[in-house]
Amino acid sequence: MILALAFLLFAADHPAVVILKKHCVSCHGETPERYLDLRTRESALRGGLRGPAIKPGDVLESLLYRTVTHEHDVKMPLGKPKLSDADIKIIKIWIEDGAPWEEQKSDK
Repeated sequence: MILALAFLLFAADHPAVVILKKHCVSCHGETPERYLDLRTRESALRGGLRGPAIKPGDVLESLLYRTVTHEHDVKMPLGKPKLSDADIKIIKIWIEDGAPWEEQKSDK
């Protein structure tokens, strides 16, 4: 477990972005369900039919967080088990830290 977390910390993408790619982008990607594309920070901030998926710095106002914790009427990932507590914690901290995205860093 520690080795897996260490790998994620040194990966090019933030661990939360890796989680999104693994669990969300298959539906919320190139042909996004409900017009929500989670492939980039810009598109996640723009959101879909229900509004922005992420409000950087504000977990409780971030639809993404509320859906993966099953605190919203929509529970994600749809038709699959709830994300692990560890994955949810990574997403929570990531949003609190402003939802940094590797693509954002490389634009500077």
